[in-house]
Amino acid sequence: DNSSYAYYIVEGLFKSAGNGAIIETRFRDGGGALSGGNYNFSNLRWEAGSGSPQLSTGSSENHADIADGVGTRVFSFYGHIFPAGTISNQGISICDWTGKISAYASGSRFIRKISGVFEYVSSTVPDGIQIANQSANFDDYEMRIYGVTR
Repeated sequence: DNSSYAYYIVEGLFKSAGNGAIIETRFRDGGGALSGGNYNFSNLRWEAGSGSPQLSTGSSENHADIADGVGTRVFSFYGHIFPAGTISNQGISICDWTGKISAYASGSRFIRKISGVFEYVSSTVPDGIQIANQSANFDDYEMRIYGVTR
C-alpha cells in the first residue's frame, strides 16, 4: 500500500534443507508472484577464501537472484522496499538488501556477505515479497515486514 506507507523493511532468517540451493525473490500482488521479465538485479558478494568480490547481474528476468550454491546454515536477509507510486511517476518497485549467506562447494562451507538491489519495472504496486528456494525446501524460516508510515 503506497498510500499509507512510504516504504517497508523486510528482515528474515532462512535455513535451506539442502546444500547447493538457488535462492530467488519476487514481489507479489493479490496472492501471486509478479514475473513477466520485468526484474533487473545486481548483487555483490564477498566470500571467505576468495581473493576478490564477485558480481552477479540480470536484466529482463522473471525473478531476482539472491544467491546460488547456498549451504544448509541459516542465512539472513534485510532489505528496504520502495513500492511503485511511492513518488510521482516512479514506475518501478525497488528492493535494496543485504545478508549473510554461507556457500557450499565440495564439502567446504564459506561465509559470504552479499549486498544487492533489484527492481521490478512496472507501475503495478506489489503487496508482498517472496523468497524462494528453487532447488530445495526451507527447513525453517522467520520473516517479518514492517511498514514505515508517511
